[in-house]
Amino acid sequence: MISKTRRRLSGPERRLKLIEAAIKVFSLKGYEGASVEEVAKAASVTKPVLYDHFSSKEEIFLASIEQIRDGLLRKGKDAIAREKTPRKQLKAAISVFFDLVQDDPCAARVLLISSKSPALIAGTCHRIQEAATRGIAEIMRSHSSSESGDSEWRWFLKAEFTKKGMHGLAEWWLDHPNIPRSEVEGALFGILKKGVELR
Repeated sequence: MISKTRRRLSGPERRLKLIEAAIKVFSLKGYEGASVEEVAKAASVTKPVLYDHFSSKEEIFLASIEQIRDGLLRKGKDAIAREKTPRKQLKAAISVFFDLVQDDPCAARVLLISSKSPALIAGTCHRIQEAATRGIAEIMRSHSSSESGDSEWRWFLKAEFTKKGMHGLAEWWLDHPNIPRSEVEGALFGILKKGVELR
């Protein structure tokens, strides 16, 4: 009988596996309730292996948030690039967010945890959330039909309103999965379309 040798994961692959495990643990336990031991166990590694990649629970939590945020922004930009009108572009960007909520509720819950800034890491979470808002503002500004000459801070406010609205609806929808997704997205888009002055 020939034994199969398990391929050793590369450093980036191991790091990704740890982040994926952390997202599952944080989604179930929250930041305060989760432990490094639980994350290591979920990733099927020892604590020393985890500490080879992350120095603390805080660091792996922040890496998890950043991965979720970066994935959303990247997919959002790709989605709107495929559409021709500002209205369809905004719908596409909203749809990407609700894809996450529907297809990966664990990641969505971790993102929502970060938006409430756990006390121990409030400052860093705030910076990550601000970066997400700036990304949304850039998408909205570059794909809006507005000719009002809104200043940068006004676009930031519109983006922050949009982000918080999506977070609030996502949290509600996770607790009410019987409501059709089209109703949730439609409600949000109906509020936003006038605010960003789409054609």
